Order: sequence, then structure tokens, then C-alpha cells
Amino acid sequence: MNTTTTSRSLAVAGLTAMSLGWISPLAAQQPPAAAPPPEAPTLDAVAAEDLSSLATGMVAGVVVQGELDFLTAWGTPGRESTDSLEATALLAYPGMTEILVAVTVRALGAAGMLDPQAPLSRILPEATGRLGQVTLDQLLSHTAGLDNAALPPGRTWEEALDGLDDDAFVTEPGEVFSASRYSYPLAARILERAVGMPFSEIATQAVLTPLAMARSTFDLDTARERGLVTGYEFDGTGSVAVDPVDRAAGLPVLFTATPDVLQLLSAWMSGGIRGSSPLGAAPADVPRMDPARHFSDGLTQDV
Repeated sequence: MNTTTTSRSLAVAGLTAMSLGWISPLAAQQPPAAAPPPEAPTLDAVAAEDLSSLATGMVAGVVVQGELDFLTAWGTPGRESTDSLEATALLAYPGMTEILVAVTVRALGAAGMLDPQAPLSRILPEATGRLGQVTLDQLLSHTAGLDNAALPPGRTWEEALDGLDDDAFVTEPGEVFSASRYSYPLAARILERAVGMPFSEIATQAVLTPLAMARSTFDLDTARERGLVTGYEFDGTGSVAVDPVDRAAGLPVLFTATPDVLQLLSAWMSGGIRGSSPLGAAPADVPRMDPARHFSDGLTQDV
């Protein structure tokens, strides 16, 4: 076994014990939810409507005070399948990687391994000008001032991130909310440089394993072995099956199951991950290009 890899693994495991874990869920301090009104639609009715028009399958679950209380599935894993969809089936969830980036930043910050409010130049010496002044907090809240230009034709994400300079900014860092496709891939690069490991390994050791997200993986072959469902996109006339990819928008794709997603979001929304804020906490106090919405830590919310 490579001794360098082993020592890195032990280091990340150590920081995880300090920085990730459950604290008293906010839900435990709230009175029981009122019963739904008699005319409220049932889950079966909602699922039947969506399966008739949009999806081939649906999974629903409920977590109460950190424990999975309800889990069920409807439909099939794909249009060509007659099998029943398993409630623990995996789906490709590229957007969840952004949340994992944010959770991992908070975990490493709480462990003292990096400062989310420090300029990037402390970790990336080659980051100069405006880029060197940007902080991880600004990247996570899309207030870094970076533009949202499309990836230049023929360039990889690595090349695009390497090429970020003052021309990639629409404003000074910290002045305005402006979503940028480069914010989270750049934050993941900072994490990789700080820890010395690929982001997928950092997230697995710092988040997936401590939160018992046992079915989640960044490996496409493993996901297929565990029961990856078919994904679809709409081409204007109907849904077309798409081949899963292991990277999208500059980040590794997380293949995950509904119980694992609920486990992560339950901790995140309640403030149960050390170093995080409860979902819905006020974003950075800066003007927003869209005053009706804000984006923070991988989550877009109406305000």
C-alpha cells in the first residue's frame, strides 16, 4: 500500500471526527407538525400524476430527527424496464456535488485545515490580481465577481480554470451576487490543493462515510453495479435516455440514493453538520442581481 495515500487517509479521517457529526437537530425543538387537511393530495396521487407525464419512477422518504422514518418507490428504473423501482436505487446527481463541496469546506474549516474567509492566494500562490483576493466563502455564495461565460470551445475545465484572470471578473470580489459556473469547480480545486487529494476522495472520507451514505459513490462502474437508474432529458418532443457521465460542469458526478440524500440534507438543513448554518440562514449581505433569490452553500432559495 502506498504510504503517502495511507497517511492522507488517516489525516482526513482525523479531521472528520472533529468536524462532522450530529448536534441537536432543530427539528427536535419544534412542536409536532399539524396533520394535513383532508383535501390534501396523497403521495400516491402525486406519483401517479408525475409518472403519467414526466418520470418513469419516483422515490419519497421522510427523515424525523435524523432517522429515516418512511421510504417508498413507484414506477420503474427506466422506460424499457418492467422491473419495479427499488427505493434504494442510485441516480446520477451532478448538482449534489456542489452541496458536497460546501459541506466539505465547512468541515475542513471547522477542523482548522483551511480558512474559508482567507484569500485564495494563500493556497494558490499562482492566483494573482482579483482571483487572489477571492475567498472560498465568496465562491460558495456566488459573490466572487466571476462571470458566467460558457466554457470556450475546445477547452477542458482544467484549462478554463487555469486561464481565469482579471478578465473573467464582472465586478470586484464581494460586491454583488452573480452566479458563475466557475465558482464551485474552483472551490473544489482549492480543496484538492489544500488537502493533496482528489475531491472525490476528500468528500468520501470527510462526508459520505461519517454520515453513513453507504450507497453513494463517485465511481460510475460501482454505481452501475449498485443499480443505477436511467436518466432522461427532454429534446422538445419527448424524453430521450442519456448515458451517465462521471464528470459534469467541471465536477465529479455523485451517484447517490434517496436515503443518502435525505441523510445529508437532514443534517445540513438542521445545522447538524458542524461549521454549517441552517438552511435558510441569511446569505452574504451584498446586492443581488435577482433580488427574489439567493444562492448559498450549493442551495438556491426563494427569499
